Amino acid sequence: MMQHRPQSLGWHATVRALCLGLASAALVIVLARSNASADSISDGLILVAATTSPQETFNKQCGACHMAYPPEFLPARSWKAITGNLTHHFGEDASLDKATTKVIADYLMANAADRAPGVPASVLRGIGPDDAPLRITDTPFWRRIHGNIPDSIIARPEVKTKSNCLGCHVAN
Repeated sequence: MMQHRPQSLGWHATVRALCLGLASAALVIVLARSNASADSISDGLILVAATTSPQETFNKQCGACHMAYPPEFLPARSWKAITGNLTHHFGEDASLDKATTKVIADYLMANAADRAPGVPASVLRGIGPDDAPLRITDTPFWRRIHGNIPDSIIARPEVKTKSNCLGCHVAN
């Protein structure tokens, strides 16, 4: 006759319990940090909560200095070049921590003109396969649509520059 001995949890269950404990501790830390830093300023950078979406991170960080330009107006290689050198971002130091830069770069490249679904082919027409325009205003698409705007319109106080989309395109 066989006797049944009570079995210990075994190493699988021990590892599972340890992982659950570590995951719980990590969640508590993330929630505590996100709660404390969601919209605080530290060393000139806006800290974004861990639960913020990539689009929200992009809008908050990039929109703090200028309009958060739609990623579908440039190819991924352009966004890679732009986010790859934020210490020299159009004459400004727009440095961010590596993690935030990666979130923004990944978001921009995933939603770029050559990667996002539903972007009209006309956005990329005229941009060579190796071209990486750094300004939306330098793209053939922008020039086709806005090329005949007189300098007097651009010079208006509410417009000031070609890159100020909201100077003419007012949100309703």
